[in-house]
Amino acid sequence: MQSVDTLIEARWVIPVEPEGVVLEHHTVVIDDGRIGAILPQAQARSAFSASRTVALPGHVVLPGLVNAHTHAGMTLLRGFADESARPRRRRTGPAHGPPPRATACRAPQRTARRREPASRPATNGRPHAGAL
Repeated sequence: MQSVDTLIEARWVIPVEPEGVVLEHHTVVIDDGRIGAILPQAQARSAFSASRTVALPGHVVLPGLVNAHTHAGMTLLRGFADESARPRRRRTGPAHGPPPRATACRAPQRTARRREPASRPATNGRPHAGAL
């Protein structure tokens, strides 16, 4: 029995190669940070002893998939450009002085309803006979 670092037992294993294959009840064998084998669970248990076994009975494992989606540019420049483009907010509170004074609010003004010209009858959103 060969000693390895980790055995990952999953319900489904979808390897990157060969393409389009879904393996059911398989184990991914990891030794020294690398994928050593992908075997049926019973065969992996009898061939390898691991210091750590991860059981994922309802999961899909994609061994060899590298998620290269990163936001490195945004992370490297975080806080650099966004502060200069945005106006500064006035800080209030005991450490920053008194809060701004409240001002009286005006009531909203009424606006006149728009009326159709007298030459065109109201159509309630439907095209009138002259428009067809």
